[in-house]
Amino acid sequence: MLLIDGQRVLSCFVLAALADGEITTIEGLAAETGPLHPMQQALVECDGYQSVRLLHAGADPVGHRLRPGGPCGLRGRGPRIHER
Repeated sequence: MLLIDGQRVLSCFVLAALADGEITTIEGLAAETGPLHPMQQALVECDGYQSVRLLHAGADPVGHRLRPGGPCGLRGRGPRIHER
């Protein structure tokens, strides 16, 4: 998930080259120092950092592997994260 001009967008469906506007990623939600933003904390608690593990495991970060229906670990986690 990311914000484009303040609107929530599922990043899995946005090509970076076509994104236009002010883009805010999860890293941009909180100040550089201080506590995590509630969304950042929810991702930590729900293992939302799984993409790093995919890359360390040698996963191919292109193609069907990271699209909906592929082995992306965030599939199904959205509702759990948004409940927090």
